[in-house]
Amino acid sequence: MYILITTENCTKCEATKCLLRITKIEYKELKLTGDNAPEIMTKLRTSGIFKIEMPILVKEIGDEWEEVKCE
Repeated sequence: MYILITTENCTKCEATKCLLRITKIEYKELKLTGDNAPEIMTKLRTSGIFKIEMPILVKEIGDEWEEVKCE
């Protein structure tokens, strides 16, 4: 399963969601908020992902996340 980590009012996030819909790639969206930010950032770090610019597309592999490049 793919997970797209997004923030509010992010044009890049909206464009990525649109691209994923067009290409019919199923994903779950996780909006980064003040409440869940520490948990999501910890999960990214423990998975070896050190980006802070959104959106971040990851693939769940067991208990870990692997970053998927969106280029």
